[in-house]
Amino acid sequence: MFCEWILTAAYHSIILYIGGNLFWIHDGVQGDGRLAGHWVWGSAMYGAVLLTVLGKAALVTNNWTKYHIVAIPGSMAIWIVFIAVYGTVAPKLGFSTEYFGVVPRLFESPIFWIQMPTLAILCLARDFCWKFSKRLWRPEAYHHVQEIQKYNIQDYRPRYV
Repeated sequence: MFCEWILTAAYHSIILYIGGNLFWIHDGVQGDGRLAGHWVWGSAMYGAVLLTVLGKAALVTNNWTKYHIVAIPGSMAIWIVFIAVYGTVAPKLGFSTEYFGVVPRLFESPIFWIQMPTLAILCLARDFCWKFSKRLWRPEAYHHVQEIQKYNIQDYRPRYV
């Protein structure tokens, strides 16, 4: 089981790295002819990695609660707000000056908004197919219990007390 997780993580890393390089080829020449730069590329990659990790967390969660529903998309929303605030305020306060000008380039770039879901979907498609096929052709006992609960199937067998 542990080796499977390690191999899956290596697979995700390879997809994210190659995909990120292809999305930001030639350092991400933008519409105005300027380069996006490594800080834009790195921040965009972090967004893609975070979305992949949150998607994986959603895939491995068996019992959803209201906290899962808030935490998984909420983490992505918090990161987007954080990077916008930090990338704007920190250079003005004299630290993290490398973020000067990164936020406008990052959020105005269509590559950033296309890259995150595309790479996450590419990474998680294999995991989703594996989980789907496992549940369809080799279901475990808790899968049956989940379906009984979902469809509210009544059990009319006599009970022995």
